[in-house]
Amino acid sequence: MGEREATFIGEPHEACLEPPTKPATYKHQPLSRSLDEIRLIKLRREKEGPVRCEIQAFPLKRAPKYIALSYRWGSPLLLHNIFIGDQTLEIRDILNSCLLELREDVHTWLWIDQICIAQADTTERNHQVGMMSRIYSNATSVIIWLSDVPLAPPGEVDHFNDQNLDDLSVVTLLRNSYFTRLWIIQEVLLAKQVRFHLNGNRCFTWDTLSDAYSDLDWGLKESASIPTASRSLMANRGVFGMRPRLHWTKLIDGFSANACVDPRDKVYGMMGVVVKEERFTVDYNKSVAEVFFDVMYALAPPDTKDRRVLERAFYKLGPQMSIDLSLIRNSEWLFNLEFNLTESGVACKV
Repeated sequence: MGEREATFIGEPHEACLEPPTKPATYKHQPLSRSLDEIRLIKLRREKEGPVRCEIQAFPLKRAPKYIALSYRWGSPLLLHNIFIGDQTLEIRDILNSCLLELREDVHTWLWIDQICIAQADTTERNHQVGMMSRIYSNATSVIIWLSDVPLAPPGEVDHFNDQNLDDLSVVTLLRNSYFTRLWIIQEVLLAKQVRFHLNGNRCFTWDTLSDAYSDLDWGLKESASIPTASRSLMANRGVFGMRPRLHWTKLIDGFSANACVDPRDKVYGMMGVVVKEERFTVDYNKSVAEVFFDVMYALAPPDTKDRRVLERAFYKLGPQMSIDLSLIRNSEWLFNLEFNLTESGVACKV
């Protein structure tokens, strides 16, 4: 046996191979606040494998045409990796399912909060949430992703088509948990056009749903137990263009019961559709109570406070934000609030 041959005896081939390297985790690069930059993504056109996309930052005023997405976030426990270039980013299951379908048909830029905002960066989140009204207003359209929605009982064929929704389909859609989300309020009201995607990319417009809802028999609307959140959204979408912003009193009455994870989003999630004079700065460094009192001050400054407005807001919004009920029940405390104006907003002494 020659010397060269002897050097390879007993050396397994695998020992010469490098172990596979794990892709790096995607890290959002900082956005320019002075330019009001946003991130947009574009999906790679593929039929198999994980979602792959590119991401790029643009000043909002000079951004290319884009579509904004509206959807339920879903469970934080069901996660999938998507690829941004050769790096990975974890997203939730509902969004992943959406992108797997959209990538075959949607080839324009997209704005998706879960991907386009660095969620762990509080400063960036403050800024981007403060821009939300412009982000959705500037989008060419909004896609509502409903995922799988059975439109007929098991064993029956639904009569859905993109131009006509039967009564059962309308009721089923409006009872979908999507309509109970708080963030959808401004996402839907601010949109130029709205299009639903569900059940294997079946599509229809908001106008199709609105027309079908208008044709529903009033008795059916009542007996079908269509949630208040769905009714409020249908009603306000129809008139929002004529009255482009709403007062806190209207929003609290119609939507404060809608669901969100962070109690502060009971306020911040609707900031984009509030009249200008009742807005204030989004700041996730504030406590839930501080954000609540920001609303109270916006509703009725101390020199002009209206007892009825304050009481209505306190009893409706307070419990929804888990504000201490003992304080709400103490009417003397309620109507003797002392407000201190600060640079960052309103602090309340009790």
